[in-house]
Amino acid sequence: LSEVYLKAETEYVRMITEKVEGLVKEKDYLKAIEVLTEAEENVKCEKFTELMKKIEEEKPTYLSDLKFQNSSRFELIDTGEEIKDSIGNCYKPNGNLFEISNYINSWTGEIPGYVEYYLGYSYNNLHFNLAVDDTSGDVSTVLNVYGDGVVLHSINIDRKTVPTQIDIDISKVEYLTIKLEGNTGDWNDAEFFAIISDGYLE
Repeated sequence: LSEVYLKAETEYVRMITEKVEGLVKEKDYLKAIEVLTEAEENVKCEKFTELMKKIEEEKPTYLSDLKFQNSSRFELIDTGEEIKDSIGNCYKPNGNLFEISNYINSWTGEIPGYVEYYLGYSYNNLHFNLAVDDTSGDVSTVLNVYGDGVVLHSINIDRKTVPTQIDIDISKVEYLTIKLEGNTGDWNDAEFFAIISDGYLE
């Protein structure tokens, strides 16, 4: 029985190693970590430890790796079903998928969504994909990215907005703020959701 177990364990480690190395080659680090974490719950071995160390050294800093200082109406989507954007693309919860929203009505006015991170001048560039959730109202709004209170990037978005790659120089930024504001609703409970996916810093 011991020999059978050892043989099965060796084959399992080989299979997982091959899968993880393939994901790392494709730079799908989040999926590689997910596969490896689950495998480590079944088998403890030095090879898995080495692979995890390699991934941590090689992967970029994801937006989800950062601890935010303040936030409102900003949510990490890491469980549940896929979410769909306004032109039909689907996004799987993968540990680095976010939604940011703002809301406007006759009683409260606009409640913007935002998140603030401390970067400490440690990064050069920020990259993420921006899309509009299909559940958003038929209004328009603005996504602003601030560096220490100064607008670094601004984009007007509505339900017709196609997924857009955002690339921003943040080399001189101590505090980074991403804010959804300027909802142009008709004061009748207009809510807008933006999707932020695949965000990472260099």
